Amino acid sequence: MQRKSPSISFCQTLAALAMLGLAASAQAQVKKGFGFCYVQDLTKFKTYASPVFPVSWKPGDELPRSEALATEFLAVVTAVGGTGQKACYPPNESKAVTDSQRAEVKRLGTSTFLQKWQDLAFTPKPWDPEQPPPSGNQTRYFFCSVGDPDLRKGAATSVFPVEVPAANPSAAFALAELYTEEFTRDVLPGLRLSAVYPSCLPFDSMAEAQHARAVHKGVFDGFTLTFVDLSWRPTARLPDAASAGPVQRISTKSVPASAAGKQGPSAAAAPIFADGLGATFDAPTPSLSEALQLGQRKGAMVVNVIPGGAAAAAGLKPLDVILEFAGQAVSGPAELQAIVASTRAGYRAPLQVWRKQALLNISITLSASVQLPVPVAMSASTLSSPARPLPRGLIGVEITKLTPALQQALNTASTDGVMVTSTMPGKAAEESGMRSGDVILQALDQPVRGLNDLAIILGQVPDGQTVMLRILRGGRTLDLPVGPIRSDTPALPAGRTYAFAAKIVPLPIVKRFCYMQVQTTQDFFDKGVRSNVFELDADESEKTALRVMTAFIARANEAEQARWDSPARIYCEASNCSGMSTQRHHMMTSFCSADRQQADETLIASERGKLLPRIEFNPK
Repeated sequence: MQRKSPSISFCQTLAALAMLGLAASAQAQVKKGFGFCYVQDLTKFKTYASPVFPVSWKPGDELPRSEALATEFLAVVTAVGGTGQKACYPPNESKAVTDSQRAEVKRLGTSTFLQKWQDLAFTPKPWDPEQPPPSGNQTRYFFCSVGDPDLRKGAATSVFPVEVPAANPSAAFALAELYTEEFTRDVLPGLRLSAVYPSCLPFDSMAEAQHARAVHKGVFDGFTLTFVDLSWRPTARLPDAASAGPVQRISTKSVPASAAGKQGPSAAAAPIFADGLGATFDAPTPSLSEALQLGQRKGAMVVNVIPGGAAAAAGLKPLDVILEFAGQAVSGPAELQAIVASTRAGYRAPLQVWRKQALLNISITLSASVQLPVPVAMSASTLSSPARPLPRGLIGVEITKLTPALQQALNTASTDGVMVTSTMPGKAAEESGMRSGDVILQALDQPVRGLNDLAIILGQVPDGQTVMLRILRGGRTLDLPVGPIRSDTPALPAGRTYAFAAKIVPLPIVKRFCYMQVQTTQDFFDKGVRSNVFELDADESEKTALRVMTAFIARANEAEQARWDSPARIYCEASNCSGMSTQRHHMMTSFCSADRQQADETLIASERGKLLPRIEFNPK
């Protein structure tokens, strides 16, 4: 699935880019309301915030006014030794609304990801609405960057200063578009990188640009094998018309869904400076679709939410799947990209989201975006490369880097490991009981810290062997033997034994008391069937649970022929197992306990919630 999208001063560009779409002719009257500003230092996981303060502005100039206030507040942060990416919410006439916006930023700023929060006193400087626009030129600071998750390679130029007309606030962003086109055309082919949303961005100061570049480079630390520092400089210049007057809007043409994915340099589209969501997306793999019980639904899955962005404000979370955006069906990240790119900033769009096996309707207010969401996952099967001398090994999984957002979603404090997003049918991982959502911490007692580590460690093992992996599952650490693996290291001759081979110990047989049920997922679960409590003497593996559940479905179909479908896979957590059929989306659940009384009481409680027909079932 995906890499984390580079966090290149999202908040700083949020306000400035969106103002390009506003009408150039604002009304003369002045409005009064409230605002607040904050600065996020992603290198130190810290947020600096102002109080809510009174502010005046001209209608139509809310975002340029916010940008000026953000620059003022950043100076206050710098004075106390801080730095980071600046932002001010657009001023609002309602203090209650502004208070709630600040409260949400504080909630995110004190989350597991950011952790640190500091309040700073701040009073804006006096503002004269009749002040004429500045004359002459001003210096803006740019850098250009790109990253390719498939090649595990990123690159960025150093920061370079450029003189732009001071009277035209959009000139720097028009230049950014020209620089990006030139960067894509002239630099990417030499790097042998595909055009995965390269960008050139402007900043008000050298310190801001250097900080944003450091954050961008830090994203690739441990994620890509190579990061290239470039000395390239662009030669593009603004046309006279753009230098003399305001540029109404940088092009926001949408990328067709068929072309919005990975493109070669010759077909590269310019980055879309358009309405953004502030999140990273990927297409859910078949195994993750099963784990999330998506059924036949398609969508764009949230992988990472950028603090302070539109997605964070709307309450989107990692592992949410966006099914519809503004009434339009979303089949994947590319289609979501195309829809978002053609939607104006400030539009409040309704979303249909799949979360925890249920549909959720929320809304999101679009903001200007520096990057469109890009995938973050990488298939472990693609890690082999003929250019690398180290042997590689495979177990048939797709994995993704364990980002802070995924750590929070999985409720783990571990910073090491890679998360399994998919297991390939018939391969070692699936046959050994590995699941989507497992976090691989160690292989052969060696830590797995990055996407490349697992393949290299497995490459040390002779082909066909079984190895012990330490995994994190549901908050518990487990040792799981996985094999037979595929490895570049030749298999041992017949009769020889691998000294570090994992010993497969049969699971213990335990007595439990269980009941099962199956329901439709349409019409508010109005149809279904439930078993009695039965005794089960078996191991606690998912394979056994699937076998028993399949037998229960066969028993249910005796009463209603071909009424119910069996699941292809199920997922168990503690005493509960669940699965969903792929054809008619029938949901199956089971509950087991070592205590007969607890099983009986749980069954009674389920019937209070929803009375279903009861059938006798005994797996023996």
